[in-house]
Amino acid sequence: MAQMPRWVLGATGGLLGAVALLLVGVVARSALRVPLLPEVLVEWGTFYVPGELFTFLVNRFGAQAKLALFWCMVGGILLVGLALGALYARRPTPRVAVGIALAAWLFILLVVLPADGLGFFGTELYPAGPVAATAAYLLGCAAYAIVLSGVYWLAAQRAGPAPTGGRRARGSASTTAKEVTR
Repeated sequence: MAQMPRWVLGATGGLLGAVALLLVGVVARSALRVPLLPEVLVEWGTFYVPGELFTFLVNRFGAQAKLALFWCMVGGILLVGLALGALYARRPTPRVAVGIALAAWLFILLVVLPADGLGFFGTELYPAGPVAATAAYLLGCAAYAIVLSGVYWLAAQRAGPAPTGGRRARGSASTTAKEVTR
């Protein structure tokens, strides 16, 4: 079996991590009453669509316009997860995965939620409140990091070492004790 490029492993891990983020969001929605990330992005996105275009889309597609925007946001989250996974593959360490997750979490709490009118850290989020919002989005981002790192590590372990193309040269880094004593 040919070895897959590292960026493909990272992109796969990132895509599966984004799916985990969305699934944790579904559980957090029912347990903590915090809106899903795509729902928040849909509300945020409708603020920035020109009024004439928004009116045309709602008149043309009715209630399906918002549903289509929701699924576009889900697709966007999956694409961002895929891109971050490919970026992760450049230096695949757990620290980098945690750094990506913390950066995404802070972006959600300090940019996305306030832009949607929900306040920093979700202070205006009713009925959930800031503690539930912070916990829910942190759990989602942590799930992303765990799946990203785990999938990459498992795929890299399964692929095994890179083929060497024959015998190693004498005195290479992998010499045995018997070769050193000769």
